[in-house]
Parts: sequence; structure tokens; C-alpha cells
Amino acid sequence: MINPLDVVVITNDKLEADGLPINTRVIVAGLKALPLTEDDPYTQRIKLFVQKINETEDGVEGPIFMIDPASVKETGIVAVDNDATIDR
Repeated sequence: MINPLDVVVITNDKLEADGLPINTRVIVAGLKALPLTEDDPYTQRIKLFVQKINETEDGVEGPIFMIDPASVKETGIVAVDNDATIDR
């Protein structure tokens, strides 16, 4: 299960034009259940809000993207703060 502050890896090329190619590590900023259509607000899908990890400065960079959880793979790493990570 993916949770906020999890580090995940992009697994498809849907966001490559926006700067998130395959194998890019991103941090999950949050999750939200959103309706599939306006006509049926009860049928919902979970969406992830993610931000790209800056590998050289040990932080995050760029905009926050809303993506489908099927587009990522879990790494087992959880970001605690800017100075430390823990394994889940």
C-alpha cells in the first residue's frame, strides 16, 4: 500500500514530456479519492500527488503531479525529513 511520504518510482512514460521519465524517483505528497465522472460521484479512484526527488541536493524539485497509482512502483523507502529516511 502506498502512503504519504513514500518514495516510489515512475513505471511508465505517460509523464515523460513533463519531466518524469521511467525510473524517476518521486515522493508521495498525498492521496485523494476523486470521482470518475461528475454524473457518478460515488465511483471513485485514488490518485497520488507526487513531486520529483532532486538526487543531487537531497530534496524535492518542480511541480506536484497528480498520477494514477498504477504508474508507480513502491521502493520500501519512507522519507522522514530532509536529513533522514527509514525503511518500511
